Amino acid sequence: MVSKMPRGTRPAGPRGGQAAARTGRGAAAPRAGREGGRAGIIEAMTVVKINAITVPADSGDELARRFAARAGAVDNQPGFEGFELLKPADDRTTWLVVTRWRDEDSFQAWVKSPAFGQGHQGAGGHAGDRAAPVGVSSELWSYEVAGGSAGHAAGAQATGPGVLEVLGEEECRRLIAPGGLGRIAYSGRYGLVVLPVNYKLHEGSVVFRTEEGGTTDEDLRTGIAHAEYRVTFEIDQFDPGARTGWSVLMQGSAHHVDDEDERETVRGSGVEPWAGGPREMYVRITPSAMTGRRVSRS
Repeated sequence: MVSKMPRGTRPAGPRGGQAAARTGRGAAAPRAGREGGRAGIIEAMTVVKINAITVPADSGDELARRFAARAGAVDNQPGFEGFELLKPADDRTTWLVVTRWRDEDSFQAWVKSPAFGQGHQGAGGHAGDRAAPVGVSSELWSYEVAGGSAGHAAGAQATGPGVLEVLGEEECRRLIAPGGLGRIAYSGRYGLVVLPVNYKLHEGSVVFRTEEGGTTDEDLRTGIAHAEYRVTFEIDQFDPGARTGWSVLMQGSAHHVDDEDERETVRGSGVEPWAGGPREMYVRITPSAMTGRRVSRS
C-alpha cells in the first residue's frame, strides 16, 4: 500500500522519513496514562503510515483504479488493521495512502515480504504490471499524536447518566413538525393496541392514513354520532450509542375525515402511507394535551 519513491525524492520528516502517526487502537478515547503515562497521551497505539503521492492533474483516476485492482491484497498480512486512499477534495493533486498496523514490526515485516514487491511493481501498478508509475513524486511523513479526543465514533457507547429536560409544548411541536414515524395507542376490540404509523403535522394536528373499513378504521369508530375515541400518539428519536434522544406524547381524539371538503383540506398535509394498498381514510388527531422529555449529554 506504500508506493516506492522515485529516485531523487527526499523523504520528509525524522527517522528516515517514515510516516508513523500513532493513534488509539479502535479509536479509543484519550486517557491519562498510569504508571508513567502522561495525561492527554493516547495509549495502546496503532501505527499509521501515510504516503503522500503527487500525480498529474489528469491521472488521479488511474491511481485510484490501480489501488482498486489490488484491493484486499494486504488484508491477510499479520498486523494489518486497515487501509484508506484519500482523494483531494480541492485543486490539490496529492493523494494520501493511509495504512494502519498493529505495530512497527508488523509494517516492516510486510515491507520485507514478497507481497510488498509484487504489489509495487510499476510503483502503483498491478502485481506483475510493468506500467510506468502514476505518481511524479512521493513523500512519507512522520507524526505522533500528542493529544485529542475520539469524539462519538460510530458504534461508540456513551457512559453515565444524561441530563433530563422537560419540554414545553412549543418545543414539542418544533420537534415533531417534520413528520415521520409515530405510534398510536388505543383500546381495540382485543385489548390495548399500539401501532406504528407514518404521519404529517398539518394545521396543528397529526394526520395519518389507513385502509377504509380496515381494522384500525373500525376500531377507532365509536358507533355513536359525534363521539370520538380518545387515543395517545407518541413520537421519538434516539441515538442509542450516545444515549440521547427525545420523545413527545400527546392525547386527543381520533377524528375520521369523512367529509369530502375536509378531506380535501387534509390532503394538503402531503402524508403518503409507507405501506402499499388503498389507504384513503384520513385520521386526524388534534392534541388536547402534549408533553415531552429530552435526554442530552450536557
